Amino acid sequence: MRQAFNFLILAVGLAGCGTATQTPADTRNDKEGPLPPGEGAFGSAFTWEWRKKDPPAPASPAPTGTAPQDANKEQQEFEEWRAWQEWKKKNAK
Repeated sequence: MRQAFNFLILAVGLAGCGTATQTPADTRNDKEGPLPPGEGAFGSAFTWEWRKKDPPAPASPAPTGTAPQDANKEQQEFEEWRAWQEWKKKNAK
């Protein structure tokens, strides 16, 4: 009985080998050869070319009237932060 089963498995395996010579439907792109640069999944993101970044924009000078106001505001924020730190030290849990 076991030999019959092994023979059946061998026959099915050999029969399957005959159908392996058929090629499946071709699902590749219709174009021949490799895709040109700029096409495909990543476009031109992954190419061998090195490209220089755009130069940084020139810095515009700050208006002269706002500089003292900003300094006063920063000084006030620092004083508030310092007072909060001192309060936190005095009122520790």
